[in-house]
Amino acid sequence: MQEADLLHQITFSVTWPPSTTFGVGAVAGLGDRAKARGAKRALLVTDAGLVRAGLAERVAAILRASGVDVHIFSEVRPNPTMAEVTEGVSLLRRDRFDLLVALGGGSSIDASKVMSMQLLSNRSIEEIEARGVDDVTGTPIGFIVLPSTAGTGSEATTGALVKDATGKKYLVRSVRCRPQEAILDPALTVSVPSRMTASTGMDAFIHALGAYTNAQVNPIGDLCAQEAIRLVTRHLPRAIEDGADLAARSGMMFASHLAGIAISMKGNDAIHGLSTAVESMIDCTHGESLSALMPHVLHFNRDFPQIWKNRSYKAAEYAFGVSLIQPADNYAKTMRSVKYAILFIGLMFGFFFLLEIMLGYRVHPVQYVLVGIALIVFYTLLLSVGELLTFNIAYGIATFATVSLITLYAKQLFVKWSNALLIGGFLFGLYAFIYVLIQLEDTSLLAGSIGLFLLVALAMYFSRKINWYQQPAAVVAPEEEA
Repeated sequence: MQEADLLHQITFSVTWPPSTTFGVGAVAGLGDRAKARGAKRALLVTDAGLVRAGLAERVAAILRASGVDVHIFSEVRPNPTMAEVTEGVSLLRRDRFDLLVALGGGSSIDASKVMSMQLLSNRSIEEIEARGVDDVTGTPIGFIVLPSTAGTGSEATTGALVKDATGKKYLVRSVRCRPQEAILDPALTVSVPSRMTASTGMDAFIHALGAYTNAQVNPIGDLCAQEAIRLVTRHLPRAIEDGADLAARSGMMFASHLAGIAISMKGNDAIHGLSTAVESMIDCTHGESLSALMPHVLHFNRDFPQIWKNRSYKAAEYAFGVSLIQPADNYAKTMRSVKYAILFIGLMFGFFFLLEIMLGYRVHPVQYVLVGIALIVFYTLLLSVGELLTFNIAYGIATFATVSLITLYAKQLFVKWSNALLIGGFLFGLYAFIYVLIQLEDTSLLAGSIGLFLLVALAMYFSRKINWYQQPAAVVAPEEEA
């Protein structure tokens, strides 16, 4: 058993902004932490879903048991707006709260960060984006966060995202107004639905990926990103399949936190940069927009290595067992193979015609048509079988069926098995050649051009002595010999 499988059995603290406590059941210590801060009145910022699930009241009860008066503010929605932030700031000022507690995913934590910034600075969101708030005198309000999803890592970062009334997103940062304490309790995440688990899990993965692959240099940030990638690839499928798997939930919460630390040290990449614009126009979760953008940004970036030494770059050493380049799906590969159909059928007919001339057998046009139909059926087999099985298996089945059919038919046309097997071997070679071209993707045009050149050269070589018009050999006159 590896150490990651034991995360749900241990509790530990680290002094790393913010001060963090991790462990199953760690939420029980919230009251003691609030009392240690001298808190009397706490505003609990959360969302309506956690109120309905009873989790918000459970956290509020822990605070009340420690003598802290609590008001639950549950107006935060996914992709929080300045209207929600403004309402929260008004409550903080009116009722003189001395502790801000954020319970939820990145939306609740980000909204709380901006509340803290506005409460300290009294600046508009436009001013905060332009100037920040860390130059303002005064003491920020006490701020504790309890993430209920594993993905944003917002408890470890200085940044926050909010929208204005027009949908425009603002990315604001403050070191002073970041959470002062974080309680990471994996048990708070067990009720998260599988779709949201997948979405937030991809957020954590892409945080780590972006931090590790961007151009910023920070070895500690790289270590955090590497471990986050390893944890997500190991635990996210299990957390999606079984939300009650505390080992998987613990691994994902730890991964999210490490990825948050990584981006706080190194920043992010173009995937997150583009997602801000996408989410300003489309109402979707953060993880969904990131996942949609990721393969396109990676495809664009893959020709630009992070490290280039001695003209050698081995991407596999940096992949942690994860394929970072999205492979073409079955349908796309089938469509690519169909593009070679005309060339393929032409080459096969040319080979048949050469054998017909060289061996002296006659092939009727109807027989050519039947062979052509068999070659076309290959593609229908490939597409239909590919809907049920992987492309590789479908391609193998279609190839075997077509090669067998045409080889048996050629035996009847050219009598000898040696001739039929020659045709079958040539056909199999063509299918193998096209399969290689499909796998090569970006270099397929070069490889295809070279292969076609060689085929034409071979055809010219073997047909060089064919007497196409059946003319008698030229007779040299005696006097010309002299």
